[in-house]
Amino acid sequence: MNTRVGLPFGMTEANFNSGSGYIAAAAYDGMRVGQGRLVVYLPNVTGQHGDTARFGYGLQHIWTTRPGGHQNEWETLGVTSSAMLTDLIMSALVSHGPVDITRDPARPTNQRRNYASISFAYGSRTYVATNVVIVVSDNGMVITAYPSTNRRNPSTLSAAKELKR
Repeated sequence: MNTRVGLPFGMTEANFNSGSGYIAAAAYDGMRVGQGRLVVYLPNVTGQHGDTARFGYGLQHIWTTRPGGHQNEWETLGVTSSAMLTDLIMSALVSHGPVDITRDPARPTNQRRNYASISFAYGSRTYVATNVVIVVSDNGMVITAYPSTNRRNPSTLSAAKELKR
């Protein structure tokens, strides 16, 4: 388990019916009551499939160069590792900022969240990412996350500027 982020107070990995290392991060959902999932988590399932398959959800699904993965898109944006991506995703999920929620008619229990702007810390720097899409299932699990491909409003990643006093 990722001890940088940790599980919400009062929760253990047993709450997720999983073995050690299954959860990359978990937190209370920042969405307002009625839209949120209470707890959101980013699974990091490793060793469940052979090297020939891409896992269907979570960090192993997102951070891969296999067909359907999004690692190349994130790296093009400037995200340098799965740890940095984990911080970005979890910062978005706990934020109370503006987010546009849509649902896929084929999967109505999933929320497709488009975050207009996310600030997150990684290492000794603070970054700002714009137009990030995160899909969350009805049980709070992160299924996938990717930079927006909207040409009118593409994703960006930049180091936050320090405010002058």
